[in-house]
Order: sequence, then C-alpha cells, then structure tokens
Amino acid sequence: MENCVQHGYYADGRVLTVTVMAQTENGVLEISVVDDGRGMEEDRLKQIQASIARQENLESDDGKHIGLSNVHRRITLQYGVDYGMKIWSAPGKGATVKVRFPLVMPARKSDA
Repeated sequence: MENCVQHGYYADGRVLTVTVMAQTENGVLEISVVDDGRGMEEDRLKQIQASIARQENLESDDGKHIGLSNVHRRITLQYGVDYGMKIWSAPGKGATVKVRFPLVMPARKSDA
C-alpha cells in the first residue's frame, strides 16, 4: 500500500485508486494490491523483478532501498519457494503486486 501511494500517485492531483483483494484456493492465500497510478517503465519493472528473484535489495535513484525483495525473501524463507511476491506494471496503467502464503503453516523439522 505504501509503495502505491509513494510511487504511483500523479503530481497533477488525479485521484489514485488502490484496491486490495484476497482469495484462497487449494490451501493458498493470495493477496493482490492493485493501483491505477503512474505505473513504471519496462526497464525499471525488470530491475525490480530481477531483484525480487535474486532476493536482493535494489538501490533506487534517491538512495533508498526497495523493500519488495526483502518481503519476498522473508516469505520464501518462512514458507518455501512456492510462496512469495510478484509484481506487474506498465506506464500509465498502474501496478499490481500479488503475495502468496500457505493457509496452513508447514511444520518445521524442529517442530515435528
């Protein structure tokens, strides 16, 4: 949500709509955050997607770390590689971030 407002708003005062949806299917909770904001250029989106896939923080132009890969890394470490975060965007079309979690937390070896 914070990224939608921080990066997606239009400086000319247009209203930014952010929609949060959740659904469950086959034991998986999927949360989607969708905005109709500025979106991002393909090169920037690819950088962010790559940093998420590598589970590395990516430096932004203003020197602040992007926390998406940190969130993804924490989810995959806790629940496994079938879970985590994906992001889609296009200029002028907004952005969509989906996060997947298991509905039931898998038992850890030390819990068994």
